[in-house]
Amino acid sequence: MRTLACCLLVGCANAGTVTVPGGTPSLPVETTDEVPTGDTATPTEPTTTVTTDACPPVTEDTRIAVVSDIDETLTTSDNEWLTQIALPNTDPRMRPEADAVMWAYVQKGYRVIYVTSRGEGLRLLDGTTARDATERWLDDHGFPWTSDGVFLADGVGALGGEATDYKTDTLQGLIDAGVTIAFAYGNADTDIAAYINVGIPSDHIFLVGKLAGGLGVEGIPDAEAYGDHLPRVERFVPCAPEP
Repeated sequence: MRTLACCLLVGCANAGTVTVPGGTPSLPVETTDEVPTGDTATPTEPTTTVTTDACPPVTEDTRIAVVSDIDETLTTSDNEWLTQIALPNTDPRMRPEADAVMWAYVQKGYRVIYVTSRGEGLRLLDGTTARDATERWLDDHGFPWTSDGVFLADGVGALGGEATDYKTDTLQGLIDAGVTIAFAYGNADTDIAAYINVGIPSDHIFLVGKLAGGLGVEGIPDAEAYGDHLPRVERFVPCAPEP
């Protein structure tokens, strides 16, 4: 497996690694100033054709990021995590093309950060920590990730208002450290509330699943996650600016 050395926070001493299963995928794309949109968008004809070779690589200096929740955002259901806690050999199902969407952003020069309400202090029935299970799932399913770019809640996890507060505080901490959050993905009202709390524009927030179409942000219904969304990211998300 190839790795790209990268460090998340400003001034951190120990860099994490972005895991690249089988090498970095090639994603030739067309780009414009348009951003990806949800199920109601009508993309305009692109005015410029480039390949991702023209975009800056993700390095330790990259300070522009895409943030994603995990359960029912990248997986198909929140219940799959609960099942895995009791049955550690269970493999939560990934939404089709979820990994490819995150890689499309990396190819365009964006760092990918995962903020989940799973609990740092929680262990699966076989003793595996929630962090180890989470990072192993990201790795096994081919997602780009760094050990310092995966955030879990304190204790056994967070729900409701606590989840919103934890995610808001985590994201604000990243912003205070110099990270710009360009796009964000989630499936729950708690995700969306946190994204709005830290000032992410509503048309750069994507609500995946059964709540899609609500909460005043872009929607990605279950049927479109992420097969229909991926080409929009590839075509219309601009390259990240040079660090």
